[in-house]
Amino acid sequence: MEEKMEIIRNCHLITMDRANTSYENGAIVIEGEKIIDVGDEFSVTAKYKDAETIDAGGGIVVPGFIDTHTHSAMTLFRGMADDLPLMDWLNNHIFPAESKFVNREFVRDGALIAAAEMIHSGITTFLDMYFFQNEAAKVFKMAGMRAFLSEGLINFPTPDMKSPIDAFDYVSNFIENWLNDDLISPAVAAHAPYTCSDELLVKSRELADKYNIVFNIHLSETENEVETILKEKGKRPTHYLNELGILK
Repeated sequence: MEEKMEIIRNCHLITMDRANTSYENGAIVIEGEKIIDVGDEFSVTAKYKDAETIDAGGGIVVPGFIDTHTHSAMTLFRGMADDLPLMDWLNNHIFPAESKFVNREFVRDGALIAAAEMIHSGITTFLDMYFFQNEAAKVFKMAGMRAFLSEGLINFPTPDMKSPIDAFDYVSNFIENWLNDDLISPAVAAHAPYTCSDELLVKSRELADKYNIVFNIHLSETENEVETILKEKGKRPTHYLNELGILK
């Protein structure tokens, strides 16, 4: 069965290829779910005469944006305790609120809002760190987004994990459930140097290496963090993680 072919025409097309090619009067050819050709509108429409056309109205067309750090379900905490220093915001507001409110339904609903907002903003791929990521994965797959999803590993109990010991089995199961998906890519996240022990940091990195997947972490977010790690470890956060073998 032949797949449907469509042409998006009448657009300023910015390809973002190695040569930074752009077409003031451009067109994109889509067959099924794949882009198979781009070029100037006259040449493309002449080449694919039987394709259906979509008029972009002279708008700018670019590849989807990539957001490299999100906590998607936290859309439901928007406006809560704004404009505070990070540690005050986390310890006195966000961590208590997460303990009280975050569950599977919370993450599902927050992810739905995040998906709608990201698509509306042109974001098609993102890297996320949060809880109950199996629920988030279902939402983002349904939305047709490419998502790198990681459970936040941390030294204290979280809404979906009672202890760091439980966490690795939980995260391993999540990884194996989604490892070969065409849109969802499982990842590993250690929350931060100030919330993870040396052992947790090293094991998190080892888990990512075991499955050859993305590892991510908060690092040097504030002056306070840098000063705290300097005092406790005798070195700056980046040097500290590098000596542990985290930054490979």
